[in-house]
Amino acid sequence: MWTLLYALMAYSSWRIWNLPANLARRSTALVLFSAQLVLKTLWSWMFFGINRNWNAT
Repeated sequence: MWTLLYALMAYSSWRIWNLPANLARRSTALVLFSAQLVLKTLWSWMFFGINRNWNAT
């Protein structure tokens, strides 16, 4: 399921990337997409890292 989700996200960002560069919404969309991807990655790392430490004690 996660593989399909990330594949669709990659396809969507590729479609936005291929829009004309002079569109202001293109840059905004790519920045927001990148920001949410970074936050999602950090959240997963923090959540599973914290849970792993709790289970170890």
